[in-house]
Amino acid sequence: MKVSHFACGPFANDSERKAFEHVRSRLASTSGDDAWVLLTNLAFSVTHRMQADEIDLVAIGPPGVRVVDWRDAIGFDAAEPATLRPPQVAMLSRLLEPKSAVALDGSLRRFAGYVNLELRTPKTERFHRVYAGVHSARQDRVVLHVYDLSARDDANAEKVARREFEALRRLQLHDWAPRILDSFQDAPGYSGEMRFFTVVDPAAPSIEKRKPDASWATLTRLVFARNAVRALRELHDAGADDAPVAHRNLTARTILVRHDGKPIFTGFEWSKIPSDVSIASSGAPVGGWEPETATVHAALCGVYIRRRAESTPNGGWRGPFASRQDALKFAESTGRRNVKMCSRCR
Repeated sequence: MKVSHFACGPFANDSERKAFEHVRSRLASTSGDDAWVLLTNLAFSVTHRMQADEIDLVAIGPPGVRVVDWRDAIGFDAAEPATLRPPQVAMLSRLLEPKSAVALDGSLRRFAGYVNLELRTPKTERFHRVYAGVHSARQDRVVLHVYDLSARDDANAEKVARREFEALRRLQLHDWAPRILDSFQDAPGYSGEMRFFTVVDPAAPSIEKRKPDASWATLTRLVFARNAVRALRELHDAGADDAPVAHRNLTARTILVRHDGKPIFTGFEWSKIPSDVSIASSGAPVGGWEPETATVHAALCGVYIRRRAESTPNGGWRGPFASRQDALKFAESTGRRNVKMCSRCR
C-alpha cells in the first residue's frame, strides 16, 4: 500500500523513530492499492500555560482512524476490513493536519505572496510540483517550483531539489534560459520540509502545443529549429571542454516557442552541470578580487571582451540590461553576496 507520512512534531528519541519506521514498513509491505496517512507527534491540547500534549501516531487508512502509542507500535495490525475509501482518508488527514492537503494532492491557491495558483504537474507527483501564478502585489506572472522533501526517503532529497535552480542560476547569461525571480529557499510555514523558487513566466507555448497550429508556417518552423540547435550548442558549450553541460530532458514539452521564433529550455531537473562550472569567467587580477562579488558589464565593455587575453576582474555577466538597476537586480538574483558594476561601464 501507499504510505504518506507527515511529521507534525519531532521525535523525542531514537526509539520513537524506530517504532515509526516499523509501522511504516509494515503498512508499505501490505498488498493493495489503498493508501495510509500517518501523522506523527500530533498536538491535540494547545495552551499558553504548558507544553502541548501530543498523540504519538495517528494512522488513517482503509480500516479507519487509529490512535497509536509508540509502546504499542510493534503490535500494530492493518489487516482489518476496509471501511474508508481513499477520498475519506485524505479528508480526515486534512481535518487533523491541514498542511497535509498540500502534500497529498497539491491543493494550493496561495503561497509565499503568490495567488491564483494553477497546478501544472500531475497530482500524484509529490516531490516536485510546478504552479503558474501571480504575485499579489507586483502582479508578476511566475512559474513556482515547490519541493516537498518529506516525499523522498533518501538523504539527498535537498540536493536533488536544488539541481534545477542551480542549473538555471549558472545559465542566466543566456536568453534561452528562464529568468530567476525568487532564489531557492524555505517555504513559509514549512521550514525544513519544503523548498521553493520562482522564475518569470515565459508565457510561451511548448512545441507540443504549438505543433498543431496551422498558422505556424513551415519556414517559420525551420527557423525555430535552427535557433533551437544553436541554443543547444550554447548549452553544451557552457561547461568545460572535458565536461560539457547536458540537459537530459529535452522533449516537445520542455522546449518553449517564443513569439520571436527563439526557444526557451525548461525542465532542468535532470541536467548535468559540472560542479566546478561557474558563471564567473576565469582570470582574477593579481592579488585576487572580492570573493562572492559579481561584476556586471555593459554589452560592449572592453574589459569583458578582452577577458580571455588579460587578467581582469570580469565577474562574467554582460548585458544587454535596460539600466544599471536591472543589471544589479539580475546579479543579486543569482545568489552572490556583493554586486558591483565594472568601473569602465558606469
